Amino acid sequence: MAAVKNITADEWSIHGERGTGYGVSDSGFSANRKPSTVDRTTYPEQNFPEVLMIEAAAQAALVLYHVTKVGDGPRPKYFLGKTKAEYFSPVVVGDQLAITVKANKIAANGAVVEAEIFVGDKLAAKMELVLGVKY
Repeated sequence: MAAVKNITADEWSIHGERGTGYGVSDSGFSANRKPSTVDRTTYPEQNFPEVLMIEAAAQAALVLYHVTKVGDGPRPKYFLGKTKAEYFSPVVVGDQLAITVKANKIAANGAVVEAEIFVGDKLAAKMELVLGVKY
């Protein structure tokens, strides 16, 4: 399974939680700064959080599980269980994540998958995810 995520300047994780009204400004945080004004040229070191890379890979893994096991059946509830991840390079605004997910085991109540996240041809993260499913 392959998926793509574009890291944009208006990601809530780049400028602060959505709804707080806080965004990054030249002097720190400003209640009046719009999130879309934060960009890579102004804030080149603003990293995308690693935990959100896990979330992106988990979402791709859930799509793989859904297509493989669920199909048009009843919609289950999905849970992320154990996660083992390694990070190799930072991800910043303007990067495009290429996420590949390979199923090691898919069962009726969950799956174990391996995921790799690339930015261009550079490996940014590698992880093993255990997913739970409840109908």
